[in-house]
Amino acid sequence: AKIEKKVTKKGTLYGGVKAKDIVAALKAQFQLEVPETAIVLTDHIKAIGIFEVKLNFGEGVETVVPVEVVAKE
Repeated sequence: AKIEKKVTKKGTLYGGVKAKDIVAALKAQFQLEVPETAIVLTDHIKAIGIFEVKLNFGEGVETVVPVEVVAKE
């Protein structure tokens, strides 16, 4: 999923990426309905780049999706 965020001149994000941002991106780009509670963020995403984000659906069902954070034009 690709997420656009405002970036400072140093390349860090103004707000950071939250679970709700990932849920919205998955829905908009792939028509996937993922509950916010399934998003497992082990570290805060506060920079541009590609990050591996775990989705845990319970009962041993989990997967990892790439999340690309890019600067908003």
